Amino acid sequence: MNRLLGELYASIERAGLGTTTLAQAAAQLAGTERFLKIQNDAVRLQASSEADALRAQNGQLRERIDHLLLEVDQYRRALSSRPPGSR
Repeated sequence: MNRLLGELYASIERAGLGTTTLAQAAAQLAGTERFLKIQNDAVRLQASSEADALRAQNGQLRERIDHLLLEVDQYRRALSSRPPGSR
C-alpha cells in the first residue's frame, strides 16, 4: 500500500512539474509574442515612413519632368521659329 501511495505521489509530483514547465513555456511564448508585435509595429512604421518619403520624391520628380518637358517644347519652338539660314 505504501508503495502504491509513493508511486501515486511521484506521479502527481511529475504532473505538477510538467504543469510548471508548461506555464513557464506559455509565459516565454507570451513574451516572444509581445516582442514580435513590437517589432512588427516598428517595421510597419518604418515602411510607412519610407513610402511617404518615396511618394514625396516621386511628386518632385514628376514636377521636374514636367518642367523639363516645357523647356524642351520651348526650345523646339524657338528652333522652329528661327529663319532657315540661322540654324
